[in-house]
Amino acid sequence: MNNWIMAAGTLSGLTCLAHVIGGGKEVHHPMLNSPLSPLLKGYASVLWHMVTVVLVTDTVALLLVASGQASTGVLQLIFLQSIGFTALFIGYGMSRHGNLTTMPQWIAFGLIAILIGAGLAPHGVQL
Repeated sequence: MNNWIMAAGTLSGLTCLAHVIGGGKEVHHPMLNSPLSPLLKGYASVLWHMVTVVLVTDTVALLLVASGQASTGVLQLIFLQSIGFTALFIGYGMSRHGNLTTMPQWIAFGLIAILIGAGLAPHGVQL
């Protein structure tokens, strides 16, 4: 068992729960109750649920790898994805809000990337 990857999978699962429970109330539902056109509301829902699918898929993959039931190749993809998500939240947090606290999701994705890196480092896997 790789405890670093298990920690990344656990954090990914918690992030998914926060997205579905907290983010649904704070982001998705307000978008659906806004004056956006039905088309834009449809896109907002699809994008919202696409993020949910990505978070669930990442969580399952991380937990499978951590428990030795899957290869580590997928970890490089999830690592890069987490770095990308971190950069997006930092970039938009700073450019749109002038701070890193309004959209703090970068912390979770940054930590997931760090945990994946720590889990792969002893095995000589290049990120």
